[in-house]
Amino acid sequence: MKPTIIAIVGESGSGKTTAAEYLNEKYGFKLIQSRTTRNPRYERENGHTFVSNEEFDTYRVDDMIAFTEFGNNRYCCLHEDVSEDVNIYVIDEFGLSYLKETCSDRYNVKSIRIIRNREDRIASVGLERVERDNGMFEMPYSSFDFFIEGGDKKVLFHYLDNFVKSKISLYYIDLLKFF
Repeated sequence: MKPTIIAIVGESGSGKTTAAEYLNEKYGFKLIQSRTTRNPRYERENGHTFVSNEEFDTYRVDDMIAFTEFGNNRYCCLHEDVSEDVNIYVIDEFGLSYLKETCSDRYNVKSIRIIRNREDRIASVGLERVERDNGMFEMPYSSFDFFIEGGDKKVLFHYLDNFVKSKISLYYIDLLKFF
């Protein structure tokens, strides 16, 4: 059975990181740390491995499962970052397209699109980050395996549980109960 990658897509402040951390904590799915040349936003920021431009330059394109450039920073994930079971990867639309086009033969890719209203996103991450996303999200919702219209955490977690029940192999869920 191919490893599964749950690709979570959404604008800044939509709840991607919250969703990824929930799936990691509740189901034990591996949270892939994206490698990036950007600086951390805060101490002990989760979801990224921060590397220099020089280190990033050593990564071979053939070793990448996804790549994108955003805000003069580069982001990627390598095949070695993926576990044998279920993985969670917070990714943008360009990276998701790249992942599906280049790695669908190697990985079972399931995608979640999360949206949240602009006012709540601004309250969460600030106007500058929300405006930076303008025009960056253009894939039709039908391109995704699962769609979540954001709300509070309880609503988000409910929909994520439904996603796991409907889209992730029962084999993995049974294994989780065993351990």
